[in-house]
Amino acid sequence: MKGKKTYKFWLSVSLILIVISMIFSSAIASDWGKVRVTKINIAAPEGQNVNAVLYTPKDASAENKLPLILVCHGSYNSKEMQAQNYVELSRRGFVVCTIDSYCHGLSSVENGDNGTIDSTDRYTCMIHTLEYLMATLDYIDMDKIGLQGHSMGGFHCNDTVTYYLNREYMGLGENPISAVLNMGCEPYHTYWGLYPSTERLDADSLVKGGVHDGSASESADENTPIPIDIKYGLVAGYNDEWFWTNEEGNPHYYLSEDRAKLFINQVGDLVGDDEDVENGKYYYGEVEGEESFRVIYVPDQIHPLNSFSYDGAYDCVEFFYTAFGVPSGHEYIEPSNQVWFVKELFNLLGLIGIFMFIVPFACLLMKTPYFSELETTELLPPNPGPKDKKGKLIFAAGWVVCAVIPPLLVMPVMFWWIGQGTAETYVSDIPHVWNHFFGQPNTNELSVWTGIVGLCIGLVFFLSYHLYGKKVGQTPSKLGLIIPGKLLWKSLLLAISVITGIYVITFFADWAFTTDFRFWMIAVKVFNAENIVYTVIYMIPFLVFYLVNSAAVNSFNRIDNMKEWQSAALSCIGNVIGILTIIIIQYAIIDLKGAFVWNPMRIYNLFPLVVMIPAATVISRKLFKKTGNIYLSGILFGLLYTIMTCANTMTRGSLFLG
Repeated sequence: MKGKKTYKFWLSVSLILIVISMIFSSAIASDWGKVRVTKINIAAPEGQNVNAVLYTPKDASAENKLPLILVCHGSYNSKEMQAQNYVELSRRGFVVCTIDSYCHGLSSVENGDNGTIDSTDRYTCMIHTLEYLMATLDYIDMDKIGLQGHSMGGFHCNDTVTYYLNREYMGLGENPISAVLNMGCEPYHTYWGLYPSTERLDADSLVKGGVHDGSASESADENTPIPIDIKYGLVAGYNDEWFWTNEEGNPHYYLSEDRAKLFINQVGDLVGDDEDVENGKYYYGEVEGEESFRVIYVPDQIHPLNSFSYDGAYDCVEFFYTAFGVPSGHEYIEPSNQVWFVKELFNLLGLIGIFMFIVPFACLLMKTPYFSELETTELLPPNPGPKDKKGKLIFAAGWVVCAVIPPLLVMPVMFWWIGQGTAETYVSDIPHVWNHFFGQPNTNELSVWTGIVGLCIGLVFFLSYHLYGKKVGQTPSKLGLIIPGKLLWKSLLLAISVITGIYVITFFADWAFTTDFRFWMIAVKVFNAENIVYTVIYMIPFLVFYLVNSAAVNSFNRIDNMKEWQSAALSCIGNVIGILTIIIIQYAIIDLKGAFVWNPMRIYNLFPLVVMIPAATVISRKLFKKTGNIYLSGILFGLLYTIMTCANTMTRGSLFLG
């Protein structure tokens, strides 16, 4: 009975943290009720839908029109990753709409010609959203419409601008966009060959002609540049891994480059050949008699921090204040006055609550008649620790090899084998990178790498067992590897029940508070039916890894000459030290020498694992104490990580459309 009370206490604590997270993250996002938060689902002309959230200051009206800013995330992310911008802009009086790009979040997977998903079609989501908002909202100041996009979202901005400039030239309507801020996206960068013939917004070479309307472009004058009478800004991180790079593809001082000067000189001859562009300086000039400006910010940060940093939020607020002024009826708030990170901390509190929820909820379910068989009354004895020199050497060698295997396989598996040596895995003309069945390029790489790592580590423990463990009395039963089929089935059902509980809470948070549980790249968020299908497709390799990890943590590393905390610490360190080392090496060399050691995308993929695997280790040991088998925690985390991954990445293929 005492145990049941303990589980109820910790379950209550986890739920209290989750409720606090939902209430306060929602309150900050709505500026304590001063901003109306509305979820919208926009039906696009081609039959797709764009999922978005609209943040409207409550004083917006037909009599008090306010500026509109559309914001969009980068690749492999979703609309929630723009929190710093939609929170800070909306509390200052701007109407802000944050969107899920096509192929991301809850928006449709865009289907192009011949049953494939055309990469250029994905960039129409911002156009579709803007057309809808301009047609339905009467409180928008049509003279003050701005765009902001991070990375891929910057492509959305540039292509949306190009679309409207072309239409304006062809007499199909005026360009409604007045200001654009690209964060982590160069306006005419060819992006390492992914867009080899595209000159995005290069004022000297961008020509008349409909980008999205082939018939219109045929009648356009292809030799006349379009004047870009739009206020434009760039946020170019000094150590950005993707843009602002030199010919070798490494970060460099962008402000001295001809490309930076060309960008500024779009509004006049303002920077000479022997000058550098000044960081954060607004360069004012004229385009066809209209005043405009250009600005380039160079914060000391890497690419993914553009949309998760004090500097990124500061630059965004300052830019739109400069472009549009203080919105009508609102007071000026210094760009340094930021609350978005407090919201993110409350989201983190909820994420912690979600992970705290797992053990007590699972243990309480084991108090029910159906799952009671899973609860062991006697913990398996620890393994005999290595006593002689040979045993200690085998144990140490196994620990080191298992720590080294994950980083050693990152580039061979992710980059060269599955990624086919591409800078980004979603390029549609590279064979075997993705298809409609394996439709998530990033998950393809992660799943194969994770599964192979699991198999390799499993082989190490198999050899260790036969070389030493067997001789000191280890057996599969004593290691918790052998259980009746009935208990294996109930372990699966219990894992699914716990995950169901997690996502009932998550969907309630989204429905009632328009929030989820996240911190930077780690997110427990809502998903759609397609994500469930891909979870089933991708779950096997993740299950393999987390089952092997559960065996390593609870069987082989649980030895009699170590205290519980020492064994847990040894497991956590072994699980993460190799991954952490490769990340540290990558960014230390970027900082010291301005050069990449490995492809950045594959190193990004490792960031969440620095938290996820140790969390799985700690929770796994607690569940093992209750069940005496490795399977409950292995299945639970294998499935949970698969769902989290599939819900929070890009989906390029589609079983529903393919």
